[in-house]
Amino acid sequence: MTGPASPRKRADPVGDAQAEIARLYHELQVHQAELEEQNEALRGSHAALEAERRRYAELFHLAPIGYLVLAEDGAIVEANRAAAELLGVGTDALPGHQIADFCDAPGRDALTRLLGASPAPDMIQSADVTFAFPGDKVRIVDLRVSRDPESGIRRTALTDVTELRRAETALIDSELRYRMLAENASDVVALLGSTRRFEWVSPSIERALGYRPDELIGRPAVDLLHPDDLAGLTAREDLRGRQVDGVMRCRTAAGAWRWMSIVSTEIVRPDGGTARVVGVQDVDAEVRAREALERSRVELAEAQRIAHVGSWRLGLHAETVEWSEEMFRIWGLEPGRPAPSIAEQEAFTDPETAARRTAAIRRSLAAGEPYEMEYTLRRPDGRLRRLAVRGEPVRAPDGTPLGLRGTTTDVTDARAEEAARARRIQNRADYLVRAGHTLRTSLSIIAGWAELLSEEDDDLDPAVRRAGIEAIARNARALLASVRGVLDEAAETARIGALQPDPLDVAEVVTAIVSEFAGRSEAGRVTAEPAAGVIALATRPELETVLRHLLENAVRYAGPSGSVEVRSETTEDGRVRIAVRDDGPGIAPGAELFVAFAAGSASGHGLGLHVVKTLVEAMGGEVEAGNRTDGPGAELIVTLRTPG
Repeated sequence: MTGPASPRKRADPVGDAQAEIARLYHELQVHQAELEEQNEALRGSHAALEAERRRYAELFHLAPIGYLVLAEDGAIVEANRAAAELLGVGTDALPGHQIADFCDAPGRDALTRLLGASPAPDMIQSADVTFAFPGDKVRIVDLRVSRDPESGIRRTALTDVTELRRAETALIDSELRYRMLAENASDVVALLGSTRRFEWVSPSIERALGYRPDELIGRPAVDLLHPDDLAGLTAREDLRGRQVDGVMRCRTAAGAWRWMSIVSTEIVRPDGGTARVVGVQDVDAEVRAREALERSRVELAEAQRIAHVGSWRLGLHAETVEWSEEMFRIWGLEPGRPAPSIAEQEAFTDPETAARRTAAIRRSLAAGEPYEMEYTLRRPDGRLRRLAVRGEPVRAPDGTPLGLRGTTTDVTDARAEEAARARRIQNRADYLVRAGHTLRTSLSIIAGWAELLSEEDDDLDPAVRRAGIEAIARNARALLASVRGVLDEAAETARIGALQPDPLDVAEVVTAIVSEFAGRSEAGRVTAEPAAGVIALATRPELETVLRHLLENAVRYAGPSGSVEVRSETTEDGRVRIAVRDDGPGIAPGAELFVAFAAGSASGHGLGLHVVKTLVEAMGGEVEAGNRTDGPGAELIVTLRTPG
């Protein structure tokens, strides 16, 4: 049986719609909340993105390196401040310009190659591009480019490397020049390690000293230096510290020595170690030329000293005076001090001479002609010297007068010799008169007594006979002495040239000569005290001649009643001394004992002592004369050398 039917629910379309609307509204609110949340997040991202963009723009514009953004065709899209400054255009004005507009022809070629390449997306290409600016100013820019393969946009970094490239070029050129110098220069450059061994030597060493560079590597540098120069090198090194300068001898590969100028500087290596860079220059020719010049200078100075000739130079207006060393000696001044001016030189002469000198110098400077004069100089020590001066003009190649140069010769001795020669000639004439009178008188006496004695008259008084014989003998000896003096004086030059002194027993010669005079009545008492064993360097004939003349001189002045002593001995300095002493009147002041024909008395001939001096000096000895200190009389002393 069927139950009763349930009641049917009536549909509510409005309620359903409202419920759906409520549900949708709720979902809308949820979506709206989510959207607000998303919007908030988006606003935060946008702010962060904007902040990042501002930071990027700030970095982009403030970066010290220039940046450009280029379109695919090379047009500038964006540029930072550094790029604008580099290109010389304002930042806002750069966009739209072609980067090629700023390049010169070589730069555009390099830019075309760089921008035309198709590198990988992550690859950066670079090239040096030259940019041209007004005033022919060219800058070298290192251009680095990356390319976006999709958009074709290129991001470019620009760095001005002009100075860097110039420095690099200069360095390359410097290295090239260094290699050229090292390989071709005459100077040698070497590097020494801390142990002073060669680490590197320039090829020029082969031309300078004959070594190949590889022969010296590892070898001590001192092996090439002369041992005598090492001490000087060390002394300069201690004195000057890090740097050593010197000129010393270096051994060549052939074993010879050459003078080289060496400059050595110590350097510090990057590892803290030390080394020396050594520069060596061949100065052998200069040193030897300087040595030759110095030898010439010394020889000239010595020649001037020997000849008593000084040289001088005088400026055009007499403002400068230059003297050689001999000039100072001639004037009695110390060499090395400044030469006295013309005004200062006037103090060394009398006013008349000073005026005459000054006038001669002025005339020569004005007329350009040589001059000669002679005058007397008074040295600071009061001694008078006779000077002969000759000056001549000095001119430049174009004939412009520059001053005077000349010589001054000390002719004091020459003039004294001339005066002595004149006196000698006069004395010779006087002597001939005296000698003629003596010869006539002596010969007359000899002839008279000879005639008297020849008479056969046995009634002649024996005393008269003895007096006649003594007169004949005395006058004959006087004649013999005069003739001997003349002959010895005439032959002394020839004898001197052949003298070769040998060891000679002095006592033997003295004894033999003294014995010749001992028995002569006019000799008075002649004695000898020769020391035994005294050996002198002499020649026997010359020493005998010397002793005869000394004894004849002493006997003549001592007289018949006087005495003569001859002594010989060895002195403390190892020489032989022979002294001849008499007790006569002594030597008169100013007597010219050793000058030929300058007679010391009416009875002397003035030749004997002149011959004595000549022969003694020819044997290497000395002779001197003076009055005795122990009583009246004279003493003549001969000093001779001894063997060894």
